[in-house]
Order: sequence, then C-alpha cells, then structure tokens
Amino acid sequence: MEASTHVKRTTARDDYETPAHLFGQVHSFYQFDVDFAASAENAKLPNYYSEQRSFLSAPPLEVTGMRAWLNPPFMLKDQFLAHVVKLRNDFELAVCLVANNARETDWWREWVWPHADEIISLSPRVNFFLDGKEVRGVAFPTCLAVYRPRLAAKYGAPRETIWRWKDR
Repeated sequence: MEASTHVKRTTARDDYETPAHLFGQVHSFYQFDVDFAASAENAKLPNYYSEQRSFLSAPPLEVTGMRAWLNPPFMLKDQFLAHVVKLRNDFELAVCLVANNARETDWWREWVWPHADEIISLSPRVNFFLDGKEVRGVAFPTCLAVYRPRLAAKYGAPRETIWRWKDR
C-alpha cells in the first residue's frame, strides 16, 4: 500500500506561533487553562507545556479537568494528536490548530477524522508568526479540531463548520 501524500512544508522550522488576535478570539469562547505546546517566548497562557515539560509525557492526572489549547509542532503533530486522543477523557476540552489541506494524510485519517468531535475551518487563512514576525501568504488553510471526553470510541463523523474570524 502506498503512503499518503505529504503536505509540503515551507520551512524547516517547527515553532510557528499562533497569532495573538486569533488566540484571543478562540480563548474568549473556550476559556483555556493550559497551552499544550509552547515556549517561554510564545506561550499563550501562564500554564503551558514546553520541550522541557512535555505534554507528550504528561500523565492523565496532570491534565484532569483542563481546557487546553494546542498548536502542535508540525513535525510532531501526529504524536501530539495521538496523546490528545489518549487523554481525552481526562481533560475537559482540547482545541487543536492544524492544517486543513491534509485530509488525505495518515495523521489526519488516524487522529483527526475518527476522533475529533468538531472541525472548524478558519476563514480567512491564518498567518502565523516566526520570531515575532508575521508570515504572510501561508500556503495552506487551517482548522480547529475540537476534542471532548467520550463514553464510546466512535460517535460518527465530526461536525464541520466554517468560522469567519476577524483577522485584526
């Protein structure tokens, strides 16, 4: 069997920062407690996981009842999403910012489509930041994959919506 199509990367960097104006709008709705993937320079919340305190090794009790934001490192997105799915019944909510042009890829088919409760396509496209500078002309659309606790393994296809957010 052939491997799924690879989504083209535009940089070797893995630390694209979520724009503050997008995070602010999402946070005002979901009221997050923790950022699952950040650094001291780009953390969106005072409580955050970083390379030093990795979410990938977080035990269930550590995230119990939390409302989480996640913009996963591109190269580790499948590992972060797998951990979200593994711990989903421990936290209250996880909202993950992921590429929305990758539905034919293994990571989307394994961790987003069968497990997300909701997929919210973002319009207009998100311009991320690198080193404090906005990266204009991002080549791919993004979405929010929302995960909540479940009583059963499969509920059916996730609900899909489009959110026309205010880009400033």
